[in-house]
Formats: sequence, C-alpha cells, structure tokens
Amino acid sequence: MTFLLSLMTFAWLAAFLLSFSTSTLGCFVLWRRMSYFGDTLAHGSMLGFSLAIALQINFYIGLLITVAIITILLFLIEKRSRVLHMDSILGIVAHTSLALGFIIISILANYVRVDVLDYLFGDILMVQTLDIYIIIALSLFIVVTILLSWKPLMSILINEEMAQVEGVNVPFYKSLLVILLALVVATSITLIGALLITALLIIPASTARRFAKSPQQMIVYSFIISNIAIVIGLFSSLYFSFPASAAIVATLGGMFFISLLFKRTDS
Repeated sequence: MTFLLSLMTFAWLAAFLLSFSTSTLGCFVLWRRMSYFGDTLAHGSMLGFSLAIALQINFYIGLLITVAIITILLFLIEKRSRVLHMDSILGIVAHTSLALGFIIISILANYVRVDVLDYLFGDILMVQTLDIYIIIALSLFIVVTILLSWKPLMSILINEEMAQVEGVNVPFYKSLLVILLALVVATSITLIGALLITALLIIPASTARRFAKSPQQMIVYSFIISNIAIVIGLFSSLYFSFPASAAIVATLGGMFFISLLFKRTDS
C-alpha cells in the first residue's frame, strides 16, 4: 500500500505540474478554436512514436521532430490550398500520419515488443524523475511565454485586423500558440496518452468558461478544475483499479456535464 501511495504521489506531482501548461494553453485553444489542431497533433504523433522505436532514438526527440514536421506541413498546405477548408486538411494529415505510424508499428512488431496501448492511453503511474524535470521546464516556459505575450495575444483574439493595424506581429503570435500546443502534446503523450490529450486541454477550459467572467479567471478556474479531476481520478484508480489517465478524463467529463445543470455566467 505504501508503494502504491508513493506511485500516486509521484503521478499527482507530474499531473499537477502539467496542469499549469494544459490549463493555460487549453483556454487559448478554446478561444482560437484550435481543438481539431490538437487532435491532429495527437493522432499524428503515432508516427513519431513508431519512428522513435524504429530509429532507436529518444522518445521525446522523435515526437518533437514529427510534431514539428506536421505543424510545418499544415502551414504549407493551408497557404497553398484554396479549395480545402482547414478542418479537411487537419483530417487528412491526422489520419494519414496515424496510418503510417500503425504500418511502421506492424513492421516493427516482428522484431521488437511494441505496446500501443501505452501510447494510446499513457501510464501516468510510470512517471520517472526525468519526466518531472521535463514537465517543470515545459510549464515554466509556457506560462512565462504566455505572460510575456499576453497583451498581443489578447489583441489578436479580439480582432486580428485591428491588432495588425496596431503593429502586432499576428503571424508570429499565431505560430507561437501552435508551437506551444505542439510542445504540450508531445510531452503529455507519455502521461495521459495520445487519445486523451485533447480532452485534458479542452474539457477543463470548457467547464471553466461557463463560470468565468474574464480570461484570467477562466485560466484559474481551468487549473482548479483540472486538479480536482486529477485527485479524484488518481484515487479512483487506486481504489477501483481504473486506468489512471482514463479516470482523470472521465472525471473531467463528469464535471463538465454537472456544470450544465447550473446557469452559465455572462462574461
């Protein structure tokens, strides 16, 4: 029991630290309507997962390289294609990279043991000290970057054209959000899994949005909601043997549906 509690404490620390990034960035994902972009990166990271195994390189490096390539590819396709809408482009890239990842995995299965379930759903109970350091660095970088870029980011959210007139480098800050999102997705896969990353970004922010009266308040509420779900999810995992990552996201989903019973705050 002591060993399990030790695992839970370490898992909670990792999730708590990660929630600084996901809560902050999740609100921007919602405001910018970028949730499908997060899905694309999460699905596309399967290719990075498989390539990291095939090339025998560090898992994080493989993910970051693949996510970076997918991000650049999306920008290039969006600029060159005048026929396809962005949601169609996202779907094509996501499922193509996912399919390629599974093909590589099927080839590798003949030579090495590949656990796809760990990739899909993560294993927050197996967090290592290195993961904690990576999450701390990531969260600090994202929170500090958002704080330093708060005014131009808010200007873009309110009115892109007006922000451009005021001298804000709109393409730079839009790209910055995408890069930050890519970093969070690549880092979160080992903890929460590829299929649940977007939920961790979107659900707390969506729940917080119903009650927040300002952008800052929404981020704070999102952080609080995330950590309530983390504690409940980890304890339910301990006592009922549920998968920890799935339990956390299921708790977040339950909190969102409960929030629908209350009147939304006008902001």
